[in-house]
Amino acid sequence: MLTNYLKTAIRSILRERQYALIKIIGLSLGLGTSMVLLLYISHQLSYDSMHSDISRMYRVNQSNIWDPNGGVFNSTGPAVAFALKSDFPEIEDIVRINTPYELTARYIKADGDVVAFQERKVLAADSNFFSFFNFKLKEGDASTALMGKNKVVLSDKAALRLFGNEPALGKIIQLGDQRTAVEVTGVTEEQPTNMHFQFDYLMSMYTNPNIKEYEWSWIWTQVVTYVKLTPGADAELLDEKLKSFADRHAPETFKRFQMDYKEFISEKGPWLLYLQPVKDIHLYSDQIGNRLGPVGDIKYIYILCVIAAFILLIAVINFINLSTARAMNRAKEVGVKKTLGVLRRSLITQFQIEHILLTMVSMLLGLGFMEILRLIIQPFVGIEIPLSVWSVGTFISIIILLPIVIGFLAGLYP
Repeated sequence: MLTNYLKTAIRSILRERQYALIKIIGLSLGLGTSMVLLLYISHQLSYDSMHSDISRMYRVNQSNIWDPNGGVFNSTGPAVAFALKSDFPEIEDIVRINTPYELTARYIKADGDVVAFQERKVLAADSNFFSFFNFKLKEGDASTALMGKNKVVLSDKAALRLFGNEPALGKIIQLGDQRTAVEVTGVTEEQPTNMHFQFDYLMSMYTNPNIKEYEWSWIWTQVVTYVKLTPGADAELLDEKLKSFADRHAPETFKRFQMDYKEFISEKGPWLLYLQPVKDIHLYSDQIGNRLGPVGDIKYIYILCVIAAFILLIAVINFINLSTARAMNRAKEVGVKKTLGVLRRSLITQFQIEHILLTMVSMLLGLGFMEILRLIIQPFVGIEIPLSVWSVGTFISIIILLPIVIGFLAGLYP
């Protein structure tokens, strides 16, 4: 029975092939455009989701005490982490990340040739960085890679630039104007694009001498501090406790400069610390910023959702209108079939199968159009939009269920 329906549907489509082609192209353009927008939206919403403990991970932000207009910013002094760990048992782990400076990296080969690059993605981090965040190493031991001074972990791309296909582990490179010799202790696997920071060079924290020099400071706000709460800990309750946290610890820093802390905050406003979920950093930091990388804006995601829905709705309405308008030309065919005893249910099924077949073809063309658009858009937005952001199950559900629903709606009214 289904075979007969399909044969009849194919004959009907071929009989009006030009009209069918117009319907297919119109719908495929709408599907392709809306899907590439949904792909980008999904990618933006997936930021930092690769971390296994993401629901317990927070960035510590603080009042912008230096700005007369107030506000909140996203880094703290180095000493904040130690005080947090000692004051709050609900904090399981803390890691600090510093942004040292842009630097030149040099590698002197065995034959004396020098390979040098000006590097911008340079960070320094505490030794527990790889147990806190889920970055994977393809060379080196993650538990020891950042222990001690003058250690550095490279991205796979940086290692390829410096050493080609040679193993990187154990090699000595020179960093910065001082040409500080550092040992390569690890190389990451390809880093995910949906992460609120990436790096090419990740130095051990004390490789940057400024950290040790200002580790007592609350006002040298050059590190980003992250905390991981114990399972079941109440983040809102900890946020409440943080309201008096700076008042207990920051005055010691001010004494070193012979400054009065109470007088300072009476002029600048209260010094408060806040927890921000790591999963919210990318899309909810337009007013707070991100010292380690660019940020998005959730408002644009909402706008793109509306645009994607509007494009898809217009494409579907256009497809249904064309189907409805053309259905009147088939009144004679329907009348003959009824005269021959064809049931109304069979006629409805026939129309549905024809339109579902058209929408399935449109979806296949739409996938090709989506891929072309994806490759064109990526250079403009400055990030990769990988298809892998959709799971296999989600992708299959979209390409099967969406055309069936559209085809059903298009075939229902005629």
